Amino acid sequence: MARGGGGGGAQNSPLREEHVTCVQSILDEFLQAYGSLIPVSTEEVVAKLEDIFQQEFSTPQRRVSVQQLLQSYQRLPGTALLRGFRVSYKRHVLTMDDLQTLYGPNWLNDQVMNMYGDLVMDAVPDKVHFFNSFFYDKLRTRGYEGVQRWTKN
Repeated sequence: MARGGGGGGAQNSPLREEHVTCVQSILDEFLQAYGSLIPVSTEEVVAKLEDIFQQEFSTPQRRVSVQQLLQSYQRLPGTALLRGFRVSYKRHVLTMDDLQTLYGPNWLNDQVMNMYGDLVMDAVPDKVHFFNSFFYDKLRTRGYEGVQRWTKN
């Protein structure tokens, strides 16, 4: 494989070591600026790489490589401090993994939905009731007896 930067073949090739180093620098900057990698997306990193190297990085192979780098960076021991970050409200505790479901087209998890439900009920206590996300499953599997105490008030 040629190491040169020109030509269409280089743009379709996997990321080179200099690209990987640049992605890590971009992620370091995001982490320092925001204290989290939640606001960064694969598209943003790809756009920065294209600006820096004046090459196309939006090919499927390169996009997957950038996405994998982003995911592996999030698992590095250096981000352990962020992994320990918690948001607490009443009996709910959200981790960074929970909060990451709020970014992009992801499925929300039960912890996020249940905490949000409590926030809504506290904001409008007389007009809203939010059933815990496990309510329907309990009702379906155990019947009324399994959930009758859930609405005692």
